[in-house]
Amino acid sequence: MKITATIITRNEERALPACLASIRECVDEVVVVDSGSTDRTQEIARSGADIVVEHAFENFSKQKNFAASLASHSWILNIDADELLSDELKERLQAFQREQKPRYQAYCFPRKTYGRDGQMLFNIVSYPGFHYRLYHRDFCRWRNPVHETLEVDGKRKFLPEHFLHYPNYDRVPEKEQLYGDLKRQPDRDRPKYTLWQSAGNFWFHFRALFFDLGFYRKGWTYWKHGAQILFHLAGLRLKRRPS
Repeated sequence: MKITATIITRNEERALPACLASIRECVDEVVVVDSGSTDRTQEIARSGADIVVEHAFENFSKQKNFAASLASHSWILNIDADELLSDELKERLQAFQREQKPRYQAYCFPRKTYGRDGQMLFNIVSYPGFHYRLYHRDFCRWRNPVHETLEVDGKRKFLPEHFLHYPNYDRVPEKEQLYGDLKRQPDRDRPKYTLWQSAGNFWFHFRALFFDLGFYRKGWTYWKHGAQILFHLAGLRLKRRPS
């Protein structure tokens, strides 16, 4: 199975070199879609990616869907410029490339986010996050202008190998302004969940937390953390149901 990595960028000259180096040994192609960087991002991308395109930014989902449309291969690994692959995740992807026919259409991964002090952030928003990053583009598409979600028409699976996230905290004010502007864009694709789908979602996340990530054997702190995440996700699902 051949994989194309897609990265959307804007002024990521600091983070992009490490990201490109991290993915190169376990993907077959790299596509970078830049939205008008004024630093060396495009120059760095051209030195390490196979396809580099400048494309006007409307929102995150449209940019990621456009990047996937440029790929030569149907399997897409979506990664942010400020992320790296853990060694375990690299091995997982290399094993995936040797598969003849995957059983699932999308794979979900946890992510470790690190603060300014280099310590992993441990809260219900930052960890584990449930990030759909490896998917077959014929069965999946990104939706929502910001905090985009991968819509999967098929089977999905959680894998416990981690992405590693190193945000540039100096750019937080800039990104918060962008997110605020995007939140005012209408989301015409809001999902409607049946009771059966909600139960399936609960079991998917419960199994990922307590079995795949091993929360059940890590003590009270992780039990409490897992319960808080499940209640948080349940609240989001209820808010998205039609009134």
